[in-house]
Amino acid sequence: ISGRITSIRASEGERISEDDILFTIDDREAAYTLAEYQAEAERLRTEIRREETRASLATSKAGSEVAARTAGTQSAGAAVIAARSDFETAQRDYERTRDLFERGRVSQAALDQASNTLETAEQALRRAEADREMAMAEQRTASITGEEVALIEMELPVLRAALKRAEARVEAQQVVVDQHKIRSPIDGVVDAGVDEFLLGPGLALGEL
Repeated sequence: ISGRITSIRASEGERISEDDILFTIDDREAAYTLAEYQAEAERLRTEIRREETRASLATSKAGSEVAARTAGTQSAGAAVIAARSDFETAQRDYERTRDLFERGRVSQAALDQASNTLETAEQALRRAEADREMAMAEQRTASITGEEVALIEMELPVLRAALKRAEARVEAQQVVVDQHKIRSPIDGVVDAGVDEFLLGPGLALGEL
């Protein structure tokens, strides 16, 4: 590590222990880089937590919605079948009543009643068909929610891999920051020649 010496912790004649700091080198740039790496790692952790929460909620929601919408579609389909059966019955009754009316065997009131029944059955069939279309659309929407869960689950491994890389950068940069603190490798007493030991021959304090 090269840079400007910012402090000397050991004085001549001082007893020191292994791993005591002898002197420090300006680490502001290294510490700033470390903070950047740490911030990026924390951002990724937050994003992963958010996506995991989204996936969990979406999975729960999708499962219940798909089941409910499927049941709704089936129920709507059954309602259409029943309404169509009623409509066909009313249509046959109307045609039979009209034939009888034309032959003078039933009154106008009977024909009007058969016509009203047929119209009511037709409207009921149209409503049932519209309800079925809506139920099918809701089921498709629920299926899309399930696809969203799959997309989130595909993205999570990418984010986790990015987090591992970010954490590795943090660890490596922490080593660089620590290297700006020069420590004693052994126990001992500081020699009178400590300045030359620390700075090298011909160097002034702060020029390393």
